[in-house]
Amino acid sequence: MARRQPDLGSGRMNPSDLAAARGQAYAAQQQVVIADPSFITIACPGAGKTRVIVDRHLSRAVPVRQGRAITSFTRVAAAEVHRRCMAADRFDLIDHPHFIGTLDTFLWLHLVRPFLPPDRIWRRLESWRDAPASSAAFVCGQTYHLADADFTYDPETGNWSVRPTGPARWSRLPGDWAQRASRTRANLERAGYLTGAELRAHACRNLAAHTATLGPLLTAKYAELVVDEAQDCSIADLYILSKLHHAGLPLVVVADPDQAIYAFRGATTDALNSLAGRLDRHDLTHNWRSTTVICTVAATLRNDPARRIPDTAVADHHDAPHPVLIYTGSNRDTITADFIDYAAKLNISSSRCLVLAHAQTTLPKTYTGAATPPSPKAAALAWAVGIITEYPAAPTRVHNRARDVLIRTVLRWWYADADDHTPVESLAAHNVDPAAFERLLHRIAAAMPSLDQPMSTWVPAAAAVLNQHPPTDTGTRTTNRLICPTAQANRTARSVTGLPPTAANSARPRLSTIHQVKGDQAEAVLLFIPPGSVTDRTLTAWLAGSASEPEVAEALRVMYVAVTRARRLLGLAVPASDQERLLAHLHHHTIPTELR
Repeated sequence: MARRQPDLGSGRMNPSDLAAARGQAYAAQQQVVIADPSFITIACPGAGKTRVIVDRHLSRAVPVRQGRAITSFTRVAAAEVHRRCMAADRFDLIDHPHFIGTLDTFLWLHLVRPFLPPDRIWRRLESWRDAPASSAAFVCGQTYHLADADFTYDPETGNWSVRPTGPARWSRLPGDWAQRASRTRANLERAGYLTGAELRAHACRNLAAHTATLGPLLTAKYAELVVDEAQDCSIADLYILSKLHHAGLPLVVVADPDQAIYAFRGATTDALNSLAGRLDRHDLTHNWRSTTVICTVAATLRNDPARRIPDTAVADHHDAPHPVLIYTGSNRDTITADFIDYAAKLNISSSRCLVLAHAQTTLPKTYTGAATPPSPKAAALAWAVGIITEYPAAPTRVHNRARDVLIRTVLRWWYADADDHTPVESLAAHNVDPAAFERLLHRIAAAMPSLDQPMSTWVPAAAAVLNQHPPTDTGTRTTNRLICPTAQANRTARSVTGLPPTAANSARPRLSTIHQVKGDQAEAVLLFIPPGSVTDRTLTAWLAGSASEPEVAEALRVMYVAVTRARRLLGLAVPASDQERLLAHLHHHTIPTELR
C-alpha cells in the first residue's frame, strides 16, 4: 500500500505573482537577445534557450556581408532552429552568409577541410561503426571492433588516449588492447576516415599553426559564433573556442554546467569555467518545463551551494501537486508498470512517459529487450528485425545499432566487397539510390518471419526474404549465408535474441539511457538508480550536499539531467537500503513524496 508524506507546499502562485514571474523571465530572455557579444548565458533546464537563440537571430541584425554561426551538438537542435526561422518566414536567415548546424560541421568546413591534403578522399563518419568492417576490426587475442573504443585528443600535449566502451568495457582486455586499437584508428585516419575526435584533432592543430590567417577570415565572415549546450564541449572544443575568441571572433556561449555529463569524453566544468571567466554573463533561471516540486528536487542535486536555489517554475502546470514517487525492489518491469498506471490516472499516456537509467542494462527488459545483438549473424539479424519492428520506444542508440545490423546484412548478401567500404560507399559503388535503399530496408523488415518460430525455421525463411529483395534489378547475390548454430536450432528466434513477447508491450513508455536524452522532455519520468558502490557514494553526496570525488560529482549531474527531463511527474527507483534516508532528505526540503 502506498505511503504518502503530507504535501508541504504546492508551489502555487496567485495570478498576479505568476504574471510578475513570467515578466521577469521574458525580461531575462530579452537581455540575452539584445546583449553585445562576447558573453555566456547560464540557462537552467526549461529556460527556453532555443527560443532565445532564434529570437536573437531573428531580431538582432548583423553587419552587411557578415553572417551568424549557430552551432549545437546534434542535428535535431540545428533542425529546430531551421524550423523556427522558416515558421517566421525568415528564409534569408537559414542560408549564406549564415551557418546553422552542428559544431562538427562548422569545424569541418572552416578549420579542417581547407587544410586536408588532396591525395585521398576524406570521409566524415558518425562513429567507427560506420567504417569499413574489414578495417575497423582488430585482433587482440580475439576480434574487437573500433566502435568499442573511445578516443580523446589532448590539444595541449598532442597525445591521444583511449578507453574501452560498449561490450569491451566489461571484458578483461589484453595488455596491448589500447596499442592495437590506437594503431587501427591511426590506419583508418591515414586512409581518409575521420570521426568527431579526429576532426577536433585536425582543427586544434590547424588553429595552432594558422591562427594569424584563420582569425581574420572567420571574424570577417561571422559577426558572432553561437555555441549551444556548451557544457558538452570537450577539452579540444574549449581549446578551439578559446583560440577563436582570442583571435577576435565574438562568442555567444549557452550552457548549464549542472548538465555537464560527458567527462569521460574530456568535457570538464573547470575548462568551461575558465572560458566563462573571460566573458560577460547573462543567466536564465525561470523554468517553463517542470513543476515547482521537480525544480526543488533538481536544485538539491546541484554540487555548487550557490546554485541550490530552485529555479522559478512558470509553466501553466507549475503548481501541479504530484509527489515524487519512490520505488524500491528489484523487479524493474513491475515498477515500470506501476508508474505507467499512476501516470494514466493523471491523464498521462504511456507514450508520454520516459524511463531512464545511466546504463542500458538497468532498464526494464520487458520494454526494451536485449540492448546488444547476439554474436551469430543469423541471431543478430533476428534481433535487429525485432528491435525495428516491435520496439519503437527502444533507445535511439539501440535502434541505430539494429539498423546498422540490417544494412550490413543486406549489403553483404548482395555485394562481396561490402566489408571493404562504408555503407554509403557501397551504395555509391553499386549505383544504388540511398532513398530507394531505405525503402527496401523497410520492406525487408516488414516481410521477415515471426520471431516466435524456431531458429531452424526462421533462418531459411529470413534468407528467402533477403533473396526476394535485391537492391537493384540486376543484383546477383553473393555466397554469403545465414547459418543457424546447432545449439539454437530448436529455440525460438525470440528467445535467442533476448526479446520478450510482444504481448508484454501493450503499454510501452519511451526508454533511454540518460546520455541520450539531453534536450528532451516528457510529462512523466521514471529514473532507475541501481545498487552499487557508486550509487551509495552518490546518494551520500546528494544528502550531504557536497561531492568531492569527480566520479560522484559526475553521477550527480547525470541524475540532475534525468530529473530535469520531467514536466509533471517524477519517479525514483532506489535500492531499499537507501529508501528511508532519501525520504528524510526530500522531506527536509519540503518535497512531497509517495512511497510505492
